[in-house]
Amino acid sequence: MFSRPVRAERLRVFRIALEYPDGSSRWWRPHYYKLQQEFGQDFGRAASLPLPQRLERLYRLRVHIAHCLKHDPAAAGATGYSMVLRTTTPQPGGNWKTVDEVVERTVLEGIPQQAPASG
Repeated sequence: MFSRPVRAERLRVFRIALEYPDGSSRWWRPHYYKLQQEFGQDFGRAASLPLPQRLERLYRLRVHIAHCLKHDPAAAGATGYSMVLRTTTPQPGGNWKTVDEVVERTVLEGIPQQAPASG
C-alpha cells in the first residue's frame, strides 16, 4: 500500500524464463500478471531462510510454479524453467545495463506432486 523510493542499483527482481526442447527460452507472461511477481518475491524471501526451512519453502514453491505452468496455455511445450535474478548496473554516460543471472533451473516433468518425507 505504501511505497518508498528504491535506488536503481539496489533493485533486484526475480523473473521466470520458460525453456524449450530446442534450447530456446522466453519470459513467462502469465494471464494473472502479478503471479510471476509473487513467485519472485517468495523465491527471494526463501533464499534468506535457514537451510532446512529454505529447502522446504523452495520445494513447495517449485511445485506451485510447475502446477501453474502445466495449466497455462501460454507455457505449452515448455520442458523447464529458470528463475532469473535481474539487476541493473550503472554505466558511463548515465546509462544502465540490465544483468540477468540464472539462479535456479527446474525440469517441469521431474517435480513430484508430494513433499519429500522428512527424516
